[in-house]
Amino acid sequence: MAKDLRSFIEDVKKEGPEYYIELTKPLDTVLEPCMLQQQLGAQNKFPVMYCHKMKGSKLPLVTNTFGSYDLMGIAMDIAPGKGSKRSILEEYMKRCANLIPPVEVDRAKAPVREVILKGNDVDLGLLPIVHHAKNDHGKYLTTAFTICKDPETGIHNAGWYRHEILNKNTITCMINPNNHGKYIARKNAELGNGKMEVALVIGHHPAVVMGSCVSGSIDLDELEVMGGLIGEALPVVKGETVDLLVPADAEIVLEGYLDTTKEIPDGPFAEFAGYYGHEMPSYEITITAITMRHDAIYHDLDPAHTEHNLSGVLSFEASLYNSVKAKIPSVLGVHLPPSGCCLFTAYIQIKKRVPGEGTRTGLVAIGAESMLKTAIVVDEDIDIYNERDVMWAFATRFQADKDFTMIPNITGSHLDPTAYDETRLGKGNMVTKCVIDATRPVSSEFAERVKPPKELMNSVKLEDFI
Repeated sequence: MAKDLRSFIEDVKKEGPEYYIELTKPLDTVLEPCMLQQQLGAQNKFPVMYCHKMKGSKLPLVTNTFGSYDLMGIAMDIAPGKGSKRSILEEYMKRCANLIPPVEVDRAKAPVREVILKGNDVDLGLLPIVHHAKNDHGKYLTTAFTICKDPETGIHNAGWYRHEILNKNTITCMINPNNHGKYIARKNAELGNGKMEVALVIGHHPAVVMGSCVSGSIDLDELEVMGGLIGEALPVVKGETVDLLVPADAEIVLEGYLDTTKEIPDGPFAEFAGYYGHEMPSYEITITAITMRHDAIYHDLDPAHTEHNLSGVLSFEASLYNSVKAKIPSVLGVHLPPSGCCLFTAYIQIKKRVPGEGTRTGLVAIGAESMLKTAIVVDEDIDIYNERDVMWAFATRFQADKDFTMIPNITGSHLDPTAYDETRLGKGNMVTKCVIDATRPVSSEFAERVKPPKELMNSVKLEDFI
């Protein structure tokens, strides 16, 4: 059975209501799916939500596919309770390293070609596109990943950007300046190509979607990464109106061209940090075709929800771990917690060998990732996936006059709400980064941590005494 959005839904459905729920009453595309998702999140519940009826559309909607580590584990074929957050990351990294080239299939056998709309039949209003937050400028596509081709190498590139609906066949495309899609758009503009072909994929297996936000070289073909992440060659088919390969088992594909010659405003938009992102310059995409399954499922994501934070966390953690490991061989683990939006704060575990290694580790980390602002470095006895344990190390091993390093005026993310300071440095994206060394000193005596004997902890069971 091909790995697609439907196979994933079947997998999570088997795990029970903790991981999958169905909503049968009609929902309004304005705010309602997000309100329900937020209510569940407030109860610490993060199931996949399948919404059967969306007002104004014949298509059902699914959301929260990235709601928890357990769901991402299922996407990596790790059942809930069968793996830790660390082992899910390790499996992700192993799969990313195993590139599998896509395999082209006949159009007649591609589910995403069951319905083809072109010309005047193109109408984005057919899709249950959501208005996610009250002050959003409009309705947005939030799970569509964009496929394009490098005009110099011909290598396919996939990236996850934000798209506001302008009318029935036109959307925006806001690409962060450091993303490969931005470099490719600039290349096209410099070569005199004002119409860059693109294809937006809506609805696929979460591992495929995660492959679109992997960190790597611009010469890395993300279609091969997607194959590695699902453990088999990704079936692809040629576009109807664009010279691009697109996933044959997708639910919906929007084909068109991106205008590289001008920029238009996009936003405000509710972002991953829990604040509204301000208006940003974006490209304009004209849709030339909509292709989809005859019973397509629309895939959405609440951008101001934990789901958005977790959707790219494995890619960010893998990239940060590899960057730090290259300089600090004693690093044991890296975690980007949801409390830090899975981007702004890192907990880093090391086997400390020499004085100053904790601070050096943190400096390498904040230098490697532009969006990372705070690196907290801890010893090997601290569980970086247990925030209480990390904060205990911070409270008992950190001394501000010795273990705190601050570096001001560093380029950060334009999506960081603290980066906008018009009174200082002008309107830009400058931030102050810091390192907190919460490791024990190696050159002097330090109090011994109280720990029960491991053997006794394993042999004495509470249930035997109740």
